[in-house]
Amino acid sequence: MIIAVDTNDLKEEPGNFLHECLQRIIPSSPQHTFILLSKTESLGGYRQYENCLHIILVKKINTISLHRQIKRVLKPQAASILITGNPLFGAFAKTKTCLLATTLLPSSENKSLSFFERKLQNMAFKKAGLICTAWEHEKSNIVDKYKISRENVHVIHYGLNDVSHELSFEERELIKSRYAADSEYFLLTLESLSTEEAIIFLKAFSIFKKKLKSTMKLLVSCIKQKNNFEQFNKLLRDYRYKDDIIITTPGIPFIELLYGSYAIILNKLEQGQTPFALQTLAGKTPVICFNDSFSAEIFGDAALYYNEQSPEEIAEKMILMYKDEKLRQTLSEKQRGRHRFFLWHSSAMHLLQSIKKACG
Repeated sequence: MIIAVDTNDLKEEPGNFLHECLQRIIPSSPQHTFILLSKTESLGGYRQYENCLHIILVKKINTISLHRQIKRVLKPQAASILITGNPLFGAFAKTKTCLLATTLLPSSENKSLSFFERKLQNMAFKKAGLICTAWEHEKSNIVDKYKISRENVHVIHYGLNDVSHELSFEERELIKSRYAADSEYFLLTLESLSTEEAIIFLKAFSIFKKKLKSTMKLLVSCIKQKNNFEQFNKLLRDYRYKDDIIITTPGIPFIELLYGSYAIILNKLEQGQTPFALQTLAGKTPVICFNDSFSAEIFGDAALYYNEQSPEEIAEKMILMYKDEKLRQTLSEKQRGRHRFFLWHSSAMHLLQSIKKACG
């Protein structure tokens, strides 16, 4: 096969879907030729592969010229398929296309499209020989929205490098000593937490403390959004259990806090937080999280879910997690199994097989 790749969304860095897949597919497929289409000469890491051809496109180009240039480039090369996340490429290319949905290309999410671009996107999805998306629920949305066959849409999970690490008792005790005054702690993440939601979790922790009288701490990790960090500090001024709340400073490795925690409490996750969610899964730390389709696809039955953002329900899950050590061990074991579904090698091989099937 001759596989053309639109590299507009390719960045040679960990976590980039195209990069993670191509750096595994290309060296393992010497029988296939890969044509990398880009507007720069910065893809130096791919020059080492003899089965790679790098073609530079014109940097500034209008829609009609783009159509002509794609046709001029791909036709002589007799490309079997074009991998792209760009509706312009997908709509105009005469070559069969493998269209990557936005969940696989976080940099293109939430971009507003003009009326013309929406029409092109419609056209691209309907004519694509293969559509790849990261999640089952998005697959259903694509099928319903564009009225296309489910067989043309393949779910290829976002991956994670297998960097899991089993902590010894001494290592975990050291983390607890460093960040939680030698106490067990729940880890609460603040990446997308509003003031209203912060109040819900503080009330849940209050219910937990009143019922169990434990020395458990609540470690708050402010991964992003400095404003939320400041607002949370204000809420603690008159909070009864403020001495049991520890707010971490920016820069502390999240994975270290995760490995040392008794359990992690996750707020509603967004698709842009996929790497963070998968890192949580790899940590094998028991999880309490909001029950939505995104979280369910990642954690499956390896988590405790709350269905409503009510302090009582969240506290109930915290109490259950605290009281039932066998449950914690079971969830941790199940996470080991779930983690294997989200490895980059598996994602890359799945993408290659899907392309072969689309090309017949």
